Amino acid sequence: MRFVLSSILLTSLSFSDNLANSLTSQGFTGLINTPNAQVIKEGEAIFQYSNQKDNHLRNYDYSASMAEQENFLGGVGFLSSLELTARLVENQGRARDLSGNIKYKLPLEGKYLPNIAIGWQDLGGAASFYDNRYIVMDKEFDFLRASFGYGDSNNDFSGVRMNGFFGGVEAKILDGVSLLAEHDGEESHTALRFRTPKNWFSSGISVEGMIAQNLTEAETSFSINLHIPLSSSSSEKMSRYSSKNREPFLLKNRIKLSKSSTSEKSTPQSIQDELVSIGFENVQVGYYNKSIYIKLENAIFDHNDLDALGVIMGTILHNYNNEQHYIITLLKNNLQTLTMSGDITLCKSYFESQTKESEEKFRENLRFSRTFNEKNVRFATDKKNSSFFIPRLELSPALTTTIGTEVGLFDYLVGIRANAYMNLYDGLTISTMYEAPLFNSKNFDEGYVFAKIYKDRLDKRFVNAMLHQTVHLESMLNTVSIGQYQSDYLGLLNHFNFTSLSGEHAFNVKVGRFRNQKDKQDDVRDVYLGSYRYFYAPLDFFTEFSYGQYWDQDKGAMVAMKRFFGETSVSFYVKNTVKSYAGFEVSLPLTFRKIHKASSLGQIKGKKDFSYGIRTVVESPDNANYLNVTGGIFPKTDLELTSVYLNRDRLSSSYIKQHLNRIRESFLIYNGKEYN
Repeated sequence: MRFVLSSILLTSLSFSDNLANSLTSQGFTGLINTPNAQVIKEGEAIFQYSNQKDNHLRNYDYSASMAEQENFLGGVGFLSSLELTARLVENQGRARDLSGNIKYKLPLEGKYLPNIAIGWQDLGGAASFYDNRYIVMDKEFDFLRASFGYGDSNNDFSGVRMNGFFGGVEAKILDGVSLLAEHDGEESHTALRFRTPKNWFSSGISVEGMIAQNLTEAETSFSINLHIPLSSSSSEKMSRYSSKNREPFLLKNRIKLSKSSTSEKSTPQSIQDELVSIGFENVQVGYYNKSIYIKLENAIFDHNDLDALGVIMGTILHNYNNEQHYIITLLKNNLQTLTMSGDITLCKSYFESQTKESEEKFRENLRFSRTFNEKNVRFATDKKNSSFFIPRLELSPALTTTIGTEVGLFDYLVGIRANAYMNLYDGLTISTMYEAPLFNSKNFDEGYVFAKIYKDRLDKRFVNAMLHQTVHLESMLNTVSIGQYQSDYLGLLNHFNFTSLSGEHAFNVKVGRFRNQKDKQDDVRDVYLGSYRYFYAPLDFFTEFSYGQYWDQDKGAMVAMKRFFGETSVSFYVKNTVKSYAGFEVSLPLTFRKIHKASSLGQIKGKKDFSYGIRTVVESPDNANYLNVTGGIFPKTDLELTSVYLNRDRLSSSYIKQHLNRIRESFLIYNGKEYN
């Protein structure tokens, strides 16, 4: 019997998957409390709740036993070798702390070399309960991974973890089940970790649990992890479309549609009618030499303009006659934003069969410009389906939250935000934003601290009412916004943007002045900000440096990093004004990928770039981290230039060439009967 059980165990060990990378109760990847040399999977977010107690916090009450402790953690695999995480601790009467961690895996590879990572726990901060810097290495041996490291803490508390040598072992006994043991330099722990099978949830989501035993203090704790991929990439989706069962069926229809167009000659009017029926606006079709020329405005594919390009190119492939090339000009509010052109045959070859060769030929053949001279275009149709004087309503949540403050663990004010706007003329838009509160936590009630700080948000209000005029010249855009801002202010904000054709370099300058119309005192806000942004296309990675004077008249600089994972962007920044702040922001579409086309009554949709972020003070002149909601705030209008006109700052040749899969995917999903 013992031999049979041993054989079963060894078999499961030999054929199990690699060990997973999971968050510890301290907020970095590793075992129970100690790190290993792994990082969160790139493009994945992990959220954790645990009730483990940090025993060194007992020092806050020498006569009382340890109270209950709650830990809320979250992190993201920002790069393949870099993870960034945050931790919120609630230990009533002893500590309430919001901290950030960073961990970097060194690029060492070799059969006999260990993995090595360095990290910083609770970096910065005026009040650091978990400060630690460490180096750790690990090595995997089939079903077992051993780690060993050294940490250094500046914390004066006794019983601090990882203040010296630490180490541990994780052994996988079944797929999704592992045993762990560690010594953190102060205490010894064991744990059982288990994970749901891969096919339990769609889109790669998984749930993980851990039951841990503190052998030194005889305490039991548990944690729950939620693993969420930030994006199902186009390449992953295309691999499904390229399966033997689906691809021939989809492409057979496409080829049949293309061939059928040769027996009945298409006209520019029929092409225009098809594009209008889909929902495109300001549509006009013509010819330029031996090229078919189409210019239009995307008002239905609300996640990404690349979806619109895929559908437009698919329409051309279904309807072209003897044309050799295509030219597509994208508009926004009837202003040119980008023109893309190429060979129809190469496009058809790539759409019919995605191979490395067809993709490379298609990519190399593409040509781009910010402005296309239409002097020699022979338009065969008038502009149809105008975007002017159509009311549009954009709905989104209005969130005001505070996390880990002196008065509460998590306080919130939740409302509804309605942004109504209408295009009046080329580049001219009128907009108004209205907010209504729905429900809130106790600290937002009348007489409590946040009711005083956010008094204006507790009532229904018109936030902004502005007129926006945008002009376009080559790679330059400029928007002047004038009107009511933040309910009580009247003023003007000018936003100038230069983005290179490749999208690699961008410069932004914002200058504005606002005067409070209700305050008897001379409340004038002068704001200005200059920034440079660099884009690295292979990783969809943005780095931005900025300096200026903010809304509260404080001056300072900011360094930010941002990555797109599909349609979700994650950014981290450090900002230095009167105080130094560190924070993160997540932006994602709260709308459908394809929305309903506008009617004469208007169009209703969600927000395509809803953002939520938190920040914390990492350094202040008095070395304290008191409640502070001001500083480092720069005004944004209802219709931000880079989001509205530049596809969330992604309308560039390098971004498009990097995401040809997305264009082809849109062609496969939406071309044909799916339009209706």
